[in-house]
Amino acid sequence: MKKFVYKGLLENDSYGCLCCDGYYLLEKISEDINIGDKISVRYYISDKEINEEEANEALLISSFGGDVETISFVLEAYSEWTIYDYKEEFDVDGHDLHRELDNYEGNYVLLIIEKT
Repeated sequence: MKKFVYKGLLENDSYGCLCCDGYYLLEKISEDINIGDKISVRYYISDKEINEEEANEALLISSFGGDVETISFVLEAYSEWTIYDYKEEFDVDGHDLHRELDNYEGNYVLLIIEKT
């Protein structure tokens, strides 16, 4: 299994294209993922840049009713899904990755894609 991590501040350019730390996010993903690849996608949205360990810890704390005051950032959103045959678009059962991430412009994303 190969893991790809994309992270940074989500912004839209003047044409409405989603960027992450100066690069077009979906273009960068398409450099790493091929049509027909079996992939799993998970992302975390927060108010500051975080790593995978911090994101998982915050998810566990918030999911099990722990003391969220111990977390030094706000975990705005989390999602995870599997795509069995990637088709150059991130639209799975009504979940459109671009549309979902676009809702969090101005926040930080930690996007992890694993392909088998």
